[in-house]
Amino acid sequence: MRFVLPVLALAAVAAAAPAADTRRIDDAVKKGANYLRGSFDPSKKNTGGVHGAGTMALCGLAMLETGVKPDEPAMKFIAETLRAIALAQHETYHVSLCVLFFDRLGDPADVPVIQMLGVRLYAGLGANGSYSYQVWEQVDAAELNRLQGALQKRELLGGDKKPDKKDDGFLKPTDGAAAERAKPKLHSEAARILGLVKQTIQARGRGSIGGAGGAVGSGDNSNTQFGLIGLWVAGRHGVPIKDAMAVIEAYFLTTQNTRDGGWGYNMTGNANSTVAMTCAGLLGLAVGKASRDPEKAKPDKKDGEKVEGAENDPFFNPKTGDGDKAEPPVKARPSTARDRAVEAGLKAIGSVLATSQGGMGNFVGMGNSLYTLWSIERVAVGYQLETIGGVDWYDYGSAIVLTKQGGDGSFNDDQYGPDINTAFALLFLAKANFTKDLSAKNKGKDPGKVELRGGGAQNPLTAPPSQDKDRVKRGAGGGAAAGGVNDTPTPPKGGGIGLPEVEKPTEATEAEKVAKALTGAANEAEFTKVLTEARDTKGAKWTKGLVLAAARLDGEKRRLAREALAERLVRMTEPTLQGMLRDKEAELRRAAVLACGMRDEKAFIPSLIERITDPSDVVVRAARASLVSLGGVDFGPKQTDDDSKIKASAAWSKWHEGQSKK
Repeated sequence: MRFVLPVLALAAVAAAAPAADTRRIDDAVKKGANYLRGSFDPSKKNTGGVHGAGTMALCGLAMLETGVKPDEPAMKFIAETLRAIALAQHETYHVSLCVLFFDRLGDPADVPVIQMLGVRLYAGLGANGSYSYQVWEQVDAAELNRLQGALQKRELLGGDKKPDKKDDGFLKPTDGAAAERAKPKLHSEAARILGLVKQTIQARGRGSIGGAGGAVGSGDNSNTQFGLIGLWVAGRHGVPIKDAMAVIEAYFLTTQNTRDGGWGYNMTGNANSTVAMTCAGLLGLAVGKASRDPEKAKPDKKDGEKVEGAENDPFFNPKTGDGDKAEPPVKARPSTARDRAVEAGLKAIGSVLATSQGGMGNFVGMGNSLYTLWSIERVAVGYQLETIGGVDWYDYGSAIVLTKQGGDGSFNDDQYGPDINTAFALLFLAKANFTKDLSAKNKGKDPGKVELRGGGAQNPLTAPPSQDKDRVKRGAGGGAAAGGVNDTPTPPKGGGIGLPEVEKPTEATEAEKVAKALTGAANEAEFTKVLTEARDTKGAKWTKGLVLAAARLDGEKRRLAREALAERLVRMTEPTLQGMLRDKEAELRRAAVLACGMRDEKAFIPSLIERITDPSDVVVRAARASLVSLGGVDFGPKQTDDDSKIKASAAWSKWHEGQSKK
């Protein structure tokens, strides 16, 4: 059985429980920590049961967060056991939790294993930006034994010696604010594996190594929230993650439920949302924002210009006409697509908290309150929120958690064993925040109390997909018909609580109007007028309209539409352009590729090399043209069959690596 964490739905209850007082919480935390101490006493040889490394790492995290010292017997047992088995893990939950545990433990000698597991998470991210149950096994049996033996002997950093305190390049628990400025070095073993991974991704595309791939429904948001947190933490230790985080952010932006503002278990259709998976979506948007380079994301102001914040379609405001004074700078940053997505997600969670004050006892479907509350806690500390939906989330949750504790100090609910449930409870009560660097870059705003709409328009939170003890390995095409698990959410039993409807976006409708104006232009003059407006006017509808029109037009008009789209994209910020290079629409990818070449910035070269293996021939040809323009050399491909593209990609990569060393 895999380490399956739940997606669940909440039902409103009438009774309200009082907020728990600090003394009761402190006592509960001490009893819970003592329970885990006893559970992992070395004499009991508790290695996590059926969930193995995942359980041990989760419980180790909870113990560290509640004051258990690393040199205590239970903690030493967990650390030594995980060091012996960590590199054998290839399931998303297990790998991610091991990364979090070793990071929180704070021993610099464990950094190489964090790095190698981080590379495994980097390789396992699917092309669509989601994670499934499996990441990447990475090494064969002989290599695994060699690396594990070196870990156990503490040899990966050079025998039993600790890293030099001055120049080792690794982060330490005492670094504090300096962690943001530190640049950890990848261990040679991790660097070697990362090089192979990147070469494969460049040649064959993301999802070709392991993980969810690119098929609809092949990943799920429960695995994805653990994978993205693990990868984020690994990034603190030298694993390059920026490109992966951009893919994750795009995934959550494009799969948000337009009816209720939340997210469901998977991305199939527009499935009803759940609280825990809405938390996953909000975390995905948080890491996307935090991973951007702020210096590159914010263009310099020029005389007579006002600069708006980065958004889906960011442009400079033009100067005013001759003789006029320039408009004053914009003081308030305008709302972006990401801002609106975050607000809608928080409203979705807030509607549940505001209408089930103090109680979440009646659950719909599979899962339990402790996992859901820990999900809420991660979002709250990640966005620095004291309240969600006008409700003090900690008072709300702690009153519920305390009712789950037994006389032996363990916490229990209707799913999982006492070790896992106790870890969930303690992490919530401790307000655990193992992504403090993420919180520093995300300051949220509680949207306030949410008024639910009455009548039949409500969309109830739903139960997760059915799961059983013999759950088979999931992957592309792994649904029920292929012997896999049916991912279709089942209707909730006994009702459920509705989420508020949010206004449906109108960008698609507006973009269609632009496309129709171009394709239906009565004459050349009208076509030129609309095309010029679409090229020069800010607003996402113009970009999308040009994409639609370029796909429908032919001949000279198609050429002109494509040219206008590429010229439009030249003015985009680097993060926006990087995201467009991986968009599902070939016309947009093609235009973004050409815009990179027109920008004449060599920083785009790795992303352009990745597009040499694009499934669309027009994108491949555009990528080659831009690379030739930027590099002054030509490695093809002259043909666009798969073998030619892979060989050309390898040649470009080898050339670029040589250029980087100069």
